[in-house]
Amino acid sequence: MNVLTLSSDAAVGEILDIGFLVQWQGINPATGESWKPVWISRDQCPAEMIARWDARKRATGASLDALKRSASPSTPSTPTDSECSVKRGYEQPSKKPKLDTQTAGRTKNSFGRPTYPGFRPFHQKPKPKAHTIARRTVTPDKLADTPKELQAVAEAGASTHWLLDSAISTKSGMTVDITGSSGGHEDCGWYNGEYEGERGAVLSVFNTGNASFSSTARVKIVEFRDGAPSIFAIPVQYLSPVRPERPGQKALVLDGECKGEVAIIREEGSYENEWFVSARNNHFEISGEKLVLYTEVADTV
Repeated sequence: MNVLTLSSDAAVGEILDIGFLVQWQGINPATGESWKPVWISRDQCPAEMIARWDARKRATGASLDALKRSASPSTPSTPTDSECSVKRGYEQPSKKPKLDTQTAGRTKNSFGRPTYPGFRPFHQKPKPKAHTIARRTVTPDKLADTPKELQAVAEAGASTHWLLDSAISTKSGMTVDITGSSGGHEDCGWYNGEYEGERGAVLSVFNTGNASFSSTARVKIVEFRDGAPSIFAIPVQYLSPVRPERPGQKALVLDGECKGEVAIIREEGSYENEWFVSARNNHFEISGEKLVLYTEVADTV
C-alpha cells in the first residue's frame, strides 16, 4: 500500500470527484511533470479541499464524470514529506489480456518468432525420404541433361520408325506413300510438299542413329514426272507403309517370328484386316498392320 505524507496546512489541490479523485498542484519531482489525479479516501482528504469541493458542487451542479473517465487511476510516485498521509484504497486495474495468437491467425515457432498458417520455416520443412525419390527415366519425348542421356534419347528416337528396324532397314522393295511432306507449325516438310501423295519403292535405308539428324531412305517414284528425277533421298518420317489389298500380292513381314521375310498373300484371314500368308515353309495368319506391300524394283534411274 502506498502512503503519501502531507501536513494539513500545506494541502493545496482540488477535488475532482467524490471518493475523492484529487489533483495535486505543483510538479512531481520524480518525473518533472504535473501530478496525475489520484483516488484517496474521504477521511484522508484535507478539510479545506472538501469544503471547496462541496461549495463548487452546490454552485455549479455540474458533473465531472468526463474528468473522472479521462483521469488515470495510476498512483503517483511518493510525494515529498510535506504532503499528508494518504492511503490508496482502490484496486489495481487488471492488465490488458494478451492477444490470442491462435485466433489472431498466427502461432509461434520453436524460436519464439510468430509464424502464420500455411507457412513453414525452412528448417522445419521435412526432407524427402530416400525411397520416395523416383529414378529419372529417359524417353524420346523428354529432354535429358547429361551427354549419355542425350545419346540415349537420340538412339531411342531414331529407332521408333518402322523403316529403321534392323530387320527391315537392310531390305528393299517396301512400297511407301509420301505423306506429311507439306510441313506444319514446327515441321519444315520436304520438297515443299510437291511430291505429297506419290507412291514409291524403297531401294535402301540410311540410319543416322541420331535423332538430331534425319534418317533417310532412297525411294524410286513409281510414276515419276517427265524431266524430273525418279529417285530421291527422303526423310523416313515422310514415308508411310502401303498395305497389301488382295491375295497373290507379296508383302514384307514387319513383326513376329518371320519379321523381315517376304510373304505371299494367300487369302483373307478369320478376322477383319487379317491375311493368311506363306513365308518360306511357314503358313500363318497375320494382321494387315504388320505387313507392307513388297515390289521388286531395279535400282536404276
